[in-house]
Amino acid sequence: MFGDEATNTRFDLLDEWSRLRKVNDQLLEGSSPGSVVTFSKTGESNSNIFMDFLRNHFRKIVPDNELVLLLLDGHASHIPVSTFEWARNHNIILQLIPALTSHFLQPLDVGCYGLLKDIYNSLSHKTIRTKNCALDHNDVCPMVCKAYKDALSTSNLQSAFRKTGIYPFTKDVMELPLEPSEALCLTDSESIEESQVENVIDLHLLNEDNSLSEAEIVNERNHGKLLIRQVERTENPFFIGDLGDIIRKHKIWQKSFPTVVPFYAVKCNDFYPVLRLMADMGMSFDCASKIEIQKILDLGVDPTRIIYANPYKQISFLKYAADNDVAMMTFDCDDELEKIKEEYPAAKLVLRICPQSNHKVKHPLKRKFGCHPLKASQLLEYAKELKLNVIGVSFHVGSGCQEAAAYRAAIEESRYVFELGLAMGFDMTLLNIGGGFPGRNVQNDKNTFKEISTVVNKSLDKYFNGNDVRIIAEPGQFYVSSAFTIATNIIAKKIVDKEIENITTDGEFHDNTDTLYKQIRMYYVNDGIYGCFFDCLLYPGWFIPSHFKDDDEKVYDSTIWGPTCDAVDLIIENINLPDLKRGEWIYFKNMGAYAFQCVTSFNSMPKVKEYFICDRMLWEEIYPLE
Repeated sequence: MFGDEATNTRFDLLDEWSRLRKVNDQLLEGSSPGSVVTFSKTGESNSNIFMDFLRNHFRKIVPDNELVLLLLDGHASHIPVSTFEWARNHNIILQLIPALTSHFLQPLDVGCYGLLKDIYNSLSHKTIRTKNCALDHNDVCPMVCKAYKDALSTSNLQSAFRKTGIYPFTKDVMELPLEPSEALCLTDSESIEESQVENVIDLHLLNEDNSLSEAEIVNERNHGKLLIRQVERTENPFFIGDLGDIIRKHKIWQKSFPTVVPFYAVKCNDFYPVLRLMADMGMSFDCASKIEIQKILDLGVDPTRIIYANPYKQISFLKYAADNDVAMMTFDCDDELEKIKEEYPAAKLVLRICPQSNHKVKHPLKRKFGCHPLKASQLLEYAKELKLNVIGVSFHVGSGCQEAAAYRAAIEESRYVFELGLAMGFDMTLLNIGGGFPGRNVQNDKNTFKEISTVVNKSLDKYFNGNDVRIIAEPGQFYVSSAFTIATNIIAKKIVDKEIENITTDGEFHDNTDTLYKQIRMYYVNDGIYGCFFDCLLYPGWFIPSHFKDDDEKVYDSTIWGPTCDAVDLIIENINLPDLKRGEWIYFKNMGAYAFQCVTSFNSMPKVKEYFICDRMLWEEIYPLE
């Protein structure tokens, strides 16, 4: 590439060279490879043809009185000394790049520079929101520098080289820290069958701090074992997040709820790749705090695609929402109305009611949240008095709903409150049916979700038929539960004798008066309730372990403990498992919801490492590869 800044004209040598190749058959002729290289479809040329190109074509399009720098890939065999002398006499500086340089620079173009736009746009949006005014030249320079620095990070460069075919990249080749992809490096003594990696590609996703990490894109049939095999040299726990599963779930949602817009509950799982993918799929978001709102805004999501769905908002958080035009928010008491009147009177308010049914849910919410439907008229009257804008009604039947009828009752109650608002003169245009949609990859959850969709659609047709009301929901678990699998390593094993009560199932004593015992295998793994298994405190046995042993192996009564010094750090007990050894892996599926948000630093145990995978075809539906 060369140009004349004065005339603002630019010439692309590659375009000119390619054009000539297409029309000149002579360029396909030449000597055999060696001291004189044959021009071929790969871009090589012999010395005579190259010199002819410089004299008869290149020289005609360059400025006469200016020096021109011409960078050439390092094939010295077709650039003799006479060519350099001719170029110097015609104000052309030939700079020979070392051989294969273009090959090794290709990853920069393919894997790094394409991200600069996304990084720079994200920084621009963030800076504009912070300054609340247009950007000037003082803003641009640091943003550009940061974008280049982040795009050319070590992990991104390594992944870019693999994507362009320069693979593997071992520690012996480059003495640099290669996190988070270090575990994917191969030594000379290791190999992976071609069938295992034929559909593996690398993609790059921005982290919250705009640094770069990898998303390993693996064919679905290789889900799990390939990555576990590659990282098993470390004993630290890790998870695999299947972004393709989230894409599939979005398709299921759109098919099951064609009239309901999903506002993903950020609190459920806020890993950047998850949020980035959802934003790029056009989803909206349910946020509960300033930080959650900021995360979504930093993705470039429009504020109208956010609902601040926490009925009790810290004043500084409310001010932040106002400053960033996040207008849609929930309330359920008069104190919240007074706060909103003072800090954000232009907000678009959604009255959260408390469903009065007693249907079965995993985690009920009505004790803490919501206004009784019979008390709704008082709150609506107070909002009217304060001249606030109420636009709709919301409810949440509870997390992990197990009875579809809960939605029917709540939608009917919402219609009652809707009519109250309309009668008072409010422009009621929104119904938020909340969350509670199960999403584990187990048959019971699948059946329940199907039942819920049937009940919800029928209830909406009955009570909210028409196009005058927008229906939204706040699914969380549905989208991410089945997408995440956590692998834990057995760090210790102990076999203990447990006393068996000398009583039959009928309540009678055994004839044998001797004390009876049975052996229990206790496995200690390196993650527990202070890590990703907090739910085990509330719901014992909720997470079921899996292993890599054959299904027909003998099983034993087993218990799995977490790694900390707390005796309540119990994951599951009375579970049948084959005989496992220290150093082997136990993994848990359906771990995507509320597992990572509750992690603590108790005993300074290592946190799970992150790996993301996706089916290639699903990924390209969202991010087409050029």
